[in-house]
Amino acid sequence: MDRSPSVDVEIPDRPLFKAAEVCSIAGVQPYVLKSWEGEFPALGASTTTGARVYRRVDVELV
Repeated sequence: MDRSPSVDVEIPDRPLFKAAEVCSIAGVQPYVLKSWEGEFPALGASTTTGARVYRRVDVELV
């Protein structure tokens, strides 16, 4: 299987990220990130405040 090379992206040293920040870091549109949440259970967004917040490990996964 031919895979595109991985790209090293600088992730800020913080424990939590807003959805817009994750999209910016990953280079994806918000609807793509939301779709991935449904497809990949390991990608867990916390919504306790009504806003989707991602842990650093989630950003690394994306």
